[in-house]
Amino acid sequence: MGLRGIIQNTLEFQDVEVPSAYVLSRDQDGWGAASSSMNRGRIGVAAMGLGALERAIQVAASYASHRRLGKLRMIENSYIEQLFGQMVLRREVVKAMLDASCRLVSAQGAPNVHLASATKVLSSEWCGLVADQCVQLLGGRGYDEGTPVAKIYRDARILRIFEGPTETLLSHLGRCLLSRATRDEIADLFLSLGAAPVHAAAIKELSGLSETDGAVLIYAGWLATLGLAQAVISAGCSSASDCAAAAADLISSEFAALRSRAPARPCFEGRIRASRTLNAFLQDAASSIRSPVLTDDYLKLEQYV
Repeated sequence: MGLRGIIQNTLEFQDVEVPSAYVLSRDQDGWGAASSSMNRGRIGVAAMGLGALERAIQVAASYASHRRLGKLRMIENSYIEQLFGQMVLRREVVKAMLDASCRLVSAQGAPNVHLASATKVLSSEWCGLVADQCVQLLGGRGYDEGTPVAKIYRDARILRIFEGPTETLLSHLGRCLLSRATRDEIADLFLSLGAAPVHAAAIKELSGLSETDGAVLIYAGWLATLGLAQAVISAGCSSASDCAAAAADLISSEFAALRSRAPARPCFEGRIRASRTLNAFLQDAASSIRSPVLTDDYLKLEQYV
């Protein structure tokens, strides 16, 4: 889709000796080296998301300042004005979280795995959302690849996958909240940000939910992510900004929207019903793919269903 200059291929080495001086990790801790690299990379991906988000807003705002809807410029339309306000607030939150993540790296010499993951999730997800909104604002021009917004929209998609897909990171954060074995680690982070009550409230809300339920883990991960964002904004880890109070309100509204989708208690009948619906669809799809009216490209899909 994007990043079209990347070459993807396979390298195979046979009977190659690697001197010990060239080994990346010490004490044969390959996983530790990989984990450290991924955590640092997540901060880098978050920075890319922030830059792309800012550029998309800049291009869309410039267009809206000149484009007229009737007697008014687009930027003067109350709905569009509010939409840009939301975009800028998302930028403020992401910037604050990235700043907090970098401060911890400077202080500790390494990223905090939980804050780095939450920062990457929020930056990549909100970058994709803002890019989509900017494409919509530009209309047909936004869909034309000759405009920066179209390119941002296409290339920003990978940020939600690089250095750990959103769902994987949310599951990790959710498991840290739910599991007694790892709960103290993330509790210490909330405490250092002066947000111990936020952590306690999340634990109370998740009480009784299963840490093996995928939907619960994702929900808990979002609670942790937004909770850390709320803590960072409240702690004033970002540079002085007139938007701080409005950014806190944005996070509160995101919390409200999240809780409206809170997972219900496990329902065996509901899962059986969903499984039957999926199986019925797959059977119908397999039947359709065998239809001679479809092209060879569609026929190739048969092997997957």
